[in-house]
Amino acid sequence: MSTPPFELGSPTKDTFIKAGSVPYLKLSTAGQLTAINGGGIATTALSAPWTAQPFNAAEYAGNNSMTVTVAAGDVALNRYLVIGKICFWRLVIVTATVGGTPSTQIQVTLPGGLTAANGAQGAYYYSDNNTPGIGFFQVGAGTCNFLKLDSGNWTASTDLTYIRAELFFEIA
Repeated sequence: MSTPPFELGSPTKDTFIKAGSVPYLKLSTAGQLTAINGGGIATTALSAPWTAQPFNAAEYAGNNSMTVTVAAGDVALNRYLVIGKICFWRLVIVTATVGGTPSTQIQVTLPGGLTAANGAQGAYYYSDNNTPGIGFFQVGAGTCNFLKLDSGNWTASTDLTYIRAELFFEIA
């Protein structure tokens, strides 16, 4: 059985990333960066701690005429860590409301006022009106768009939309 290129963890689990010939990069919740290369393991304490992104309801939106309402209590985790020119971001929205005319994208402003240098894409977990699935995200200059795998519309619902994502992107 092959190992996935990354693991979606919980707020209390470490993040693992596979990068080219380097088998794993482990980013722990305790602020340790571990590179596992061949048989050698090197651990480095990070110079900066994880930063909690202050809640701001205006950072959550839908595209076209779709509305996305997220209250402070709806966000279980929204924190990021900058290492050099790379931002690691963990986002867990446990209950969001989708309204208006349903459309394809839930848009979240990048944390810390950061701007992405290049687009990044990857997978994330969601639940849409209590229907779970795997979707894909697209990081743009100032926002991250969350889409369902089939690019279908989100379902209008009250407190039944859930997103769990761990991602990284290059900072401009």
